[in-house]
Amino acid sequence: MLEAHLTRLTQLAFQHHGELLASSDADGFLRVWNPQQSTQLIAMRVFPSAISRVAWSPDDRLLVVGQENGGIAGIVADPADQVKD
Repeated sequence: MLEAHLTRLTQLAFQHHGELLASSDADGFLRVWNPQQSTQLIAMRVFPSAISRVAWSPDDRLLVVGQENGGIAGIVADPADQVKD
């Protein structure tokens, strides 16, 4: 499942109360998985370089992603909350 990352993994974080796993890599990609179903729900490049920190919000709907240089991004991580075109 985590083979989708083409560079080294930098962080893994399970939801507090849910079933999703967030992973990040040295190329700035964030992926959200459902490990029980072996499915990838979200894949996006958040930064042009390594992600150093990934944390779920207390309600498990958002991810905060950070870099060593202080850059941060908030990501809606619940696929049900994603904007549909």
